[in-house]
Amino acid sequence: MDGSFKAWCAPIVREDGMSKSPEELIVLVQSVGITSAKENITHCLSGGLSTNAWFVLTQLLGDPNLREHDRFWAEWGNPVDMPVEK
Repeated sequence: MDGSFKAWCAPIVREDGMSKSPEELIVLVQSVGITSAKENITHCLSGGLSTNAWFVLTQLLGDPNLREHDRFWAEWGNPVDMPVEK
């Protein structure tokens, strides 16, 4: 990956940088266990990836139960005394 936002979004975009079809995105999110039947929260270090995931899930796929916690990992993952599951 080249470090650009396009590279960050590789699973959800086609080679030309455009979003995959809703059908392809549904297969992708279901393959990792994301369903709109439960509340999901996107999070990452700086907010770029979580915002992108939020957009795909809410705006392209219509998930009503999705929330975003911007900069969550910066708050939780950086302190050495916080529990992290591996």
